Amino acid sequence: MTIAEPVVGGTPYAKGIIYATATGSDKKGKVWIGLKENEWAVNDIHVVYKDLEAFVNRFGVKFYKDKIQVQIDEAQQAADAVTRQQQRLVNQDKDLAFKLAANEKEKIRLEKLLEANKLEHAALLIKIDMNKKSQDSVANAGVQIKKVGELHKERQRKVN
Repeated sequence: MTIAEPVVGGTPYAKGIIYATATGSDKKGKVWIGLKENEWAVNDIHVVYKDLEAFVNRFGVKFYKDKIQVQIDEAQQAADAVTRQQQRLVNQDKDLAFKLAANEKEKIRLEKLLEANKLEHAALLIKIDMNKKSQDSVANAGVQIKKVGELHKERQRKVN
């Protein structure tokens, strides 16, 4: 690339040409900038060199600052992602703690119901046993009553 009648450091130059090339890729690049002294006025050469050096220096500083800023931005994005993940985990922890407390209450309630069920079960077994004994007793009484009834009938037959 060639720049005729360049403006360097805010100063326009009618005589002189600046030459530049840029090569490379997204990850690595190379820039060259220069001039031919015989194309410039003698009084301008040292001033232009100084201004070009300052320009290249500013370019390099800005280039590296921009490159570092990209890394800062990426680091901030990563930090933000970590913060969001931490918040999700804190919220999940609260939710799990709430569920655990509810689960423990339900466990206590069910254990009480189970204990009450055991007591009722034992009481029912006792009642069933008592009922069987009562049935046996009533059955025995029934047999005895029938025997007494048969004896009365037998006695009645003898009276005739």
